[in-house]
Amino acid sequence: MRRIFACVVLVLSLGCVGASAQEGTFGAGIILGDPSGISLGYKLDADASLQAALAWDLISPGGFTLTGDYVFHFDRIFKVKSVLIPLYAGVGAKFTILMGEGMYDSSASTIGLAARIPLGMRWEFVDLPLEAFLELVPGLRLFPDTTFDAGMGLGIRWYFRG
Repeated sequence: MRRIFACVVLVLSLGCVGASAQEGTFGAGIILGDPSGISLGYKLDADASLQAALAWDLISPGGFTLTGDYVFHFDRIFKVKSVLIPLYAGVGAKFTILMGEGMYDSSASTIGLAARIPLGMRWEFVDLPLEAFLELVPGLRLFPDTTFDAGMGLGIRWYFRG
């Protein structure tokens, strides 16, 4: 568990150093749902970004999860006062290390790998470097067995300025 905590601190530290060079491109926050934990975002441009989560998978069998996605931003369809609400869709992967007595069905493997398709909505606040999001994530578990995988989350990220 100490190694996992050390990795999380290292990733956040490196992200903050990179964020100071490019104003408002790196964000960090939390995501609640499946999985729940630390959410990271990196804006590539107005049309695309990278997002990741270092989290705990709460659905059986449960374990530490690392997700990474490349997401495409669509035109800003909704605007409510000073809040823009763009939609996004993307592709990504989910890597899980099971904890405790968890196992995938009949497999003795403690490692899982899945493909993800995040579909979501983001709330960008014009006056604050803040973003809230809601996403549904259908997917396909590839290892140790092939089966449907799903996730969802509600989160918030603060984008750091130089």
